[in-house]
Amino acid sequence: MSSSKRKLKVKKNSSNEENVKKQIMDLKEVLSPLSYPDDVTEKITSAFRDKTDYENDDVTFCTRPFPHWTIKNFVKDLELLKELKNDLLKLKFKHKYTDLFKFSQSEDIKNRKTHSISTFRDCLFTQFRGWLENVLDRKMSDAIDMSCAQYNYTDFLLCHDDKVEDRQIAFIFYMVPDDWSNEDGGRLDLFNNKDGQPSDLHKSLIPSFNSLVFFEVSDTSFHQVSEVLSNSKTRLSISGWFHSTTDPHFKLFKHVETITKTPPLDLEEKEYLLQNGFWLVIF
Repeated sequence: MSSSKRKLKVKKNSSNEENVKKQIMDLKEVLSPLSYPDDVTEKITSAFRDKTDYENDDVTFCTRPFPHWTIKNFVKDLELLKELKNDLLKLKFKHKYTDLFKFSQSEDIKNRKTHSISTFRDCLFTQFRGWLENVLDRKMSDAIDMSCAQYNYTDFLLCHDDKVEDRQIAFIFYMVPDDWSNEDGGRLDLFNNKDGQPSDLHKSLIPSFNSLVFFEVSDTSFHQVSEVLSNSKTRLSISGWFHSTTDPHFKLFKHVETITKTPPLDLEEKEYLLQNGFWLVIF
């Protein structure tokens, strides 16, 4: 009897090890960049290193107005993708509205146990982060920083740079309707800079279902979400940041004798501005 139990236990442990290996293999099949051929990954890496634009059927890298990438068909597992969108729409959203932004943000998803959300999160902040570290030749921390947002009719987010503490790469994963177009608004607008401040609009990226846009966070990574013009479509997205192991943005500034006073902000507005590195500018 005891011998039989021991054999059964050994078999169970062996099965567990196989399941773990299978889960690791399955995770690698979730996101498309993890299965890019070596020569494609090398071209992407070289483009970033040499500061030259690059484009193929699935990946676009542009150096201006600041380094940014677009990856189409980011999630390979279409069943997971469908499940993910459905689960995101089931979340509770809180509407946020000030003069600087108007949209709805979900409850916390960093620790969400739902299968689709946890799988996407784990893949993004393990395998994909490792891929990104190789491409950028940079080390990133283990911090998980992500949330889900809905932009509906007339929602917007004004120009800011995202430069807060140790943020290194900002990302947006789009779950918009397949037929989202320029006329629907909600574009990711990227701005040029003049003397370190946002100036004219350089380009606009139209949200596309199952695409990931990410860019380097810097003193001049000025961007905004233009007003959503569709009254029947929702701009659903997951966004967040990959963090560096140190704070690369810390530097000393020269003393300024006088500054212009601004009206006091309410607590929610202050919190959001601090989280997103807003520049208060008038266009």
